[in-house]
Amino acid sequence: MKKTIKLTEADILKMVKRILEEQISFSSPNGFLPGNNINKQGSVGQRRFDKVVAEEELKKAGYKVYPDYKGSHALKFTADKHAFLIMIMSEENSIEFVYLPKDSASEYLERGNMENIDDYPRKGLSMFDFTRGDQFAQVLKKFEQYAVAQKLKKYGPTNAADVTPRRQSGLNETIKRHLREVAEEPVITGNGEHTSGYFTFAEGKAVPTKVNGQPFDNALRSRIVNALAKFIQSSVPTLQKFINDPKFKLPKFIQVNVGTSHTASPEANVAVATQRGEYLRKLISDALIQLKIRPDVVYQIVTTNTDAQYQPSKLDTSFYDARVLAPNADERFGEIRIKDLSTQGMNTAGIQNVQHGLNDAASIVNTILVDNVDEDAIVYNLRKLQTYSDIQDLDNAIKAQGHEYNSLEDFLNDQLFDDNIHMTQVAKHLNKCAMKSSLPDQTIRLVRDSSGHYRISINLTAK
Repeated sequence: MKKTIKLTEADILKMVKRILEEQISFSSPNGFLPGNNINKQGSVGQRRFDKVVAEEELKKAGYKVYPDYKGSHALKFTADKHAFLIMIMSEENSIEFVYLPKDSASEYLERGNMENIDDYPRKGLSMFDFTRGDQFAQVLKKFEQYAVAQKLKKYGPTNAADVTPRRQSGLNETIKRHLREVAEEPVITGNGEHTSGYFTFAEGKAVPTKVNGQPFDNALRSRIVNALAKFIQSSVPTLQKFINDPKFKLPKFIQVNVGTSHTASPEANVAVATQRGEYLRKLISDALIQLKIRPDVVYQIVTTNTDAQYQPSKLDTSFYDARVLAPNADERFGEIRIKDLSTQGMNTAGIQNVQHGLNDAASIVNTILVDNVDEDAIVYNLRKLQTYSDIQDLDNAIKAQGHEYNSLEDFLNDQLFDDNIHMTQVAKHLNKCAMKSSLPDQTIRLVRDSSGHYRISINLTAK
């Protein structure tokens, strides 16, 4: 006697769903995945498929693997100047396959974001869809074949998950309208400072007599100019880009300091100090001209972007008789300090990427007893910011989102209220960004509330 098995509607739907999952395909009706969905977690004796196995197979397939936060990226360029980008998110146990132009792939790796990444052939799979490396290698090969055949046309959806927008995607256009597309700005990088030694002068003279105790002559002067030119060379692209920019002014990256002793009158000391400053600026001008920069542009740079300081004698003439006291030769000094410039700052896509990362790391369940916030991810995303303008743009993105947080400051103080360590890390980095943009220290700072907790204070109108 045959046993009759009665299936409920729920049972039938469950079976259909399983069959559809096994048949999901990019283009082949036979199914894209190997038949490995049974026992996804892996049975005894099976090697659990994980990030390490995937990376091994990617390297075998000619990919270069880059470590990343809680995962990794792998990249392989093709002969037609395109690239396969594989993103392994070990926290989500997922793998993303993307085929895109070479430049876009490089941008993704450099900045961690790409504005139109969803417009290229792409597929996301669970790591539990694989139990062995050879299965992953097979899927990887099929994706490469499929992606090349698509010729970078956006593929059509194959199931409901493919047409469900990401949690953030509906906000993109709204956020873009509120962002100022800051792009980049010139900043003092902190990568180094060049000091051309300690110049000393004879009384009343504008030409140095010694530099660091060595007699100053034409040969030494030439070495100083060459050293200045060599140091400034790396800043030339930024100088060229922003020399006449109406929005972002070049910071005062040159400093010329001079001093005088007490032997002359105040008027005479001012005159000789001016001459000494002009002589030192001439050394800088000669270095810029050596870099093939036009003389009028050189004059503009040295005149506009130099911070000059004058230090007269510190002798207390209300107590000492300056007429008979011997002068202090160390007060007749001069020095040149030049800082390194670079072009930094994120575009709209970069700001949105950071904002998405903060949203993913945040949680409405955030109490002393239950804390679901990923503080490390918040710090990681905020460390992508480079300039004060980036901070302003991220603040605008959060406001545009229409969330309960009114600002970046509100978001941080809500999500990190019970974590002084991460709050301190965030404040230090954001303040460093502000200082890069020539703003004073403590533009972003920590304060303590009445409960003794740190709170972050962000001055968004400092520039």
